[in-house]
Amino acid sequence: MMTPFGGARESSVRALEGASRRTRRSSSQPARRQHRTNPSPNRDLQVAIVNIVQSLKLPDGNIKVLVEGIERGKVLQISESEGYMQVSLRAWPA
Repeated sequence: MMTPFGGARESSVRALEGASRRTRRSSSQPARRQHRTNPSPNRDLQVAIVNIVQSLKLPDGNIKVLVEGIERGKVLQISESEGYMQVSLRAWPA
């Protein structure tokens, strides 16, 4: 399934730009609370692994992307680099 979504947090914009330049793959976790601006890493986190089909940088600095879901993933390791979180994933269920 394809769906559009956007990134407004500076770290989200950097992460989406980085994924677009390198692998065109990203992971996504739906925001459960819209007011949460800096989510913390959670090792039991399940995410959607997506292909970035198209990305558009907006004049206000935000980014919009069109993504295609590939599969579910489970976060194995989280690190912070280049100003955003990067994760190692495993397909779920494996």
